[in-house]
Parts: sequence; C-alpha cells; structure tokens
Amino acid sequence: MIARRFGQWIHELRYEIKPLDERLRLSPTGEEVQRFYLIKDIFTIRDGSWDDADQLVGSAERWAREQYLQDWEAAFAAEDVSQYPHIFTRVETPQGLPIRNKTIMAWDDQFERIFDRDFDLFLDVEVEPNSGWGHLELTSAAMYDPQLEMGPWCLKPMGFAESVEGLGLPRMLGISSFVIWVELPIDEFNSAAPMQLAPPPQSSPVSGEFQNRLTDLARINQLIYFNPDATIQRKIIEDGFVPNSGEFEMEYNQSRFVGQQAQNLDTGETRVYFVKRNQWHQVQWIRVEPQ
Repeated sequence: MIARRFGQWIHELRYEIKPLDERLRLSPTGEEVQRFYLIKDIFTIRDGSWDDADQLVGSAERWAREQYLQDWEAAFAAEDVSQYPHIFTRVETPQGLPIRNKTIMAWDDQFERIFDRDFDLFLDVEVEPNSGWGHLELTSAAMYDPQLEMGPWCLKPMGFAESVEGLGLPRMLGISSFVIWVELPIDEFNSAAPMQLAPPPQSSPVSGEFQNRLTDLARINQLIYFNPDATIQRKIIEDGFVPNSGEFEMEYNQSRFVGQQAQNLDTGETRVYFVKRNQWHQVQWIRVEPQ
C-alpha cells in the first residue's frame, strides 16, 4: 500500500477528494482499464514560498518541501511561475518517476458533469515536458471564500482515478495547490482493495459523546438506499450487512466524518460505519445497541 499524505490546510480550504468511481473502470470499448490513479500527496504553498516557519493558512509543510521543492524549482527555472497562484499537478510511477504523457483534465463546473457523455467544457492541464509537472494559473475568476463555499475547479487524470473538487483561489490569499497522483496496475487494485478500504472490524476507540451523536444522526436519516460503488457501502456489503440509511456528514473536533447505518439481515445486528473525510481507505464501525 502506498503512503498517502494530505496537507493540514486541505480541510480548511474545503478541498474534497472524490474516491474512485466504478463508472470509469471500463474503457470506451467496454473492457476493464489496465491502470488506476490514486492521489499520493496533496498540499499547498502560500505567496510562492515553501517556508513553513509561520504556519499561516496555506503555508508549505516540511515533508512537501523535502520531497518536491528541488525538482519543482528545476522544472520552472526558466519561468517565474511562483509570481501568481497556480494549481500544480503530476502523475508518478510507484518509484516516483514522472509520467509525462498522462492527461490531467480540469473543469470549472459541477463535479458530476464529467460523467455526462456530451460534456466537453474541460481543458488539459499544460505539462512541462521534461519534469511532468502540470500547471494551471489561477485568475480572479477562481476566487472563492472558504468560509462559505468551495472553489470552482475540479481535476482528475484521464481514466479510472481519484478526483479533487473545490480547488481555487481562496479570497485574499495567494495560495497555490499541488496534487500528485500515482499510477498503479489494475490487478493491484483488485488484490489490495479490501485492505485499503478498512482495517479488520474492531470496537471503536471514540468517545461516548461522538458515538451518541453519530448514532442519533444515523437513526434520523434511516432509509433504504443502495450504492455498492461507494466506499462505505462497499465495506458494509463486504461484511455481510445492508445499508438502511443514506450517507450523512458530521463535524467533530474540527474534523468531518461521513457515516451510514447498516443491518445484518441474519442476526439483526445494527452498525454505523464511518470514515474521516479524505481518508476513504480507513472505514470503521460501531455497534448500535437496541433501544
């Protein structure tokens, strides 16, 4: 399993990572694709600086500077891309080598539009030919207020890939965003998917207050809704349960969680499955005691 790192400002800036969608697992000819793309790292820098000393909103982080700064500076030595905020992208092999010919799609419309057959209002992110770094300059049209809304831009590599929604230019902040994907063979997805989706079932280490709030929200949202392509529902079905509520969201201790209630049709046991947003591979559950 690859290491995945998400910058500390991603939640505050309202960026949202969309999980792999089964609608893109087949090629236009109906055959299963041979590769898939996971987000390996996502982070930000502020005002063109990779310095993390002040820890201002959007400032760089040490691990990002150590991993990417030297290569990024070499790629753009001939042009001053740090003068204006950008979205920077790259697709890599598992060994960290750039894949220079992989198309990154960007669109400033609703995320779901990418699944419309007639949608063509997207552009290919310009890629620096030697390093594989892509860059999309952010203009004033990309400005948004993170307290009220998400940014306008969505991005994903062509094919079966995780996507990012909500990128943009936070109001009054010169923040550039970096999204790095890793390309993996589809047979690794097939064999590794159960491990990536969740650890073995276990009782939750969370507090009673968290558990009470989570189960209350599950109870008032109860309904029959099936979507086996969704990360949580896939784990529910894998455990032999069926969903009996829709997905719901909850904020707790400055983090955002997605939850869904489920029941075992043989035993009657009820659980609430939950995952911290943007950590889709770490699905957990808690048992709901009968009332």
